[in-house]
Amino acid sequence: MRFVDREEELEFLERAYRSPAPQLLIIYGRRRIGKTELILRFLRNKPHIYYLADLESGTSQLRRFKRSAELLLRDETFRRAEFGDWEDLFVALLDRWEGKERLVIAMDEFPNLVRVNPAFPSILQRVWDLYLSKADVMLILTGSSVSVMEDEALSSRSPLYGRRTGQWKLRPISPEYLGEFLPYKGEDLARTYGVTGGVPYYLNLFDPRLPFWDNVERLALSKGGFLYEEAEFLLREELRDPSNYKSILEALARGATRLGEVCSLTGLDRGLVSKYLSVLERLDIVTGERPYGSGPRSRRKRYRIRDPYMRFYFRYIQPNKWMIESGLGSELRMEIEADYDNFMGPTVEEICREVLPRHFGARRVGKWWSGEGDLDLVMEGANTVVVECKWGTARVENEERRMRRLASLAGIGADLYVIVARRFEGRPNRDVMLLPLGELLRPPKL
Repeated sequence: MRFVDREEELEFLERAYRSPAPQLLIIYGRRRIGKTELILRFLRNKPHIYYLADLESGTSQLRRFKRSAELLLRDETFRRAEFGDWEDLFVALLDRWEGKERLVIAMDEFPNLVRVNPAFPSILQRVWDLYLSKADVMLILTGSSVSVMEDEALSSRSPLYGRRTGQWKLRPISPEYLGEFLPYKGEDLARTYGVTGGVPYYLNLFDPRLPFWDNVERLALSKGGFLYEEAEFLLREELRDPSNYKSILEALARGATRLGEVCSLTGLDRGLVSKYLSVLERLDIVTGERPYGSGPRSRRKRYRIRDPYMRFYFRYIQPNKWMIESGLGSELRMEIEADYDNFMGPTVEEICREVLPRHFGARRVGKWWSGEGDLDLVMEGANTVVVECKWGTARVENEERRMRRLASLAGIGADLYVIVARRFEGRPNRDVMLLPLGELLRPPKL
């Protein structure tokens, strides 16, 4: 398992570890994002208890956590003891560890503890208030179910509310680091981002000896391939009945961007669609955005699937499952290859959104549109930068003229215009920067 682009997260954990005060940290993010690898990397060379929760009974959970503690304590009295509840176990644990260096307790997949015992957050609140908050302890709770972590660990309704000392929501790795996983050139790295979205686990599934499309067919277009049904698992983890959500995601993947368009394609009630889109936004699967410079009450709102893997899945796999089930994955691959240039336009925009704001120190980022056209990216920091993101060849003179006209129409005083593309035809003026797509997919120089 490769471990890249997690320096900020590790430093966050190390700062908390160095703090003299007891710590209760919440680390969460979607499945396969690398939470466990991050925690295990942080725990190296530190006294710790690492416990991975599953859906066993409460008694089994207690017994397995005790076993994890035994490996640290190596105390025969503790090993022979039987504990009827979590409070007794933690009291005994702290009693035997007292006076030693800081202890880190990591409870991975906290949502499973809640699913088995809905009262567990209240139990943990009591344990924290009475014992852990008075000891030299760092407690880390992690979870893949964003909704459960936000409801049961972060929200004001949670018994743990007000106890946490920090939280971090893990996101996919930046597109700049894809080359750390695969030996592909820039164009195929961009294509890979369109399928994986920078999720480390997915990238590790790619066989570096195989061409991009062979990996796609093996992982996503074959029955039993890991990415063939991964979207189903992701949605079921967060949603009781994902059927209507899947219809909405398929409509967005087909090109719908407005609420009315989604309603027309799905046949669902407008109020229902609005509610479901809000849930998908909360889960970071979908994002809703208003034109750059417009107020929060603007009704000119567009929606898009933020997660590249989900966009790939609902554009190509979900509507064509019958082909894969019928053994026609190779035929579907040819259809996807023929359409993939269309798919890559929004993917390049996503890459630009992820990478360029850091390069230019942008504090405010958005997209502007009107009936006259779109500005793919507007970034405001020390300077105002307007960006055009293209998958194909950019004709510099035409793109420059269009960007200036739209910026003027939007009332945006740009200091710099940037054109991102694979290839360029023509030469730019002094306030125009040409940025090859491959440059965005190189790790930043330290």
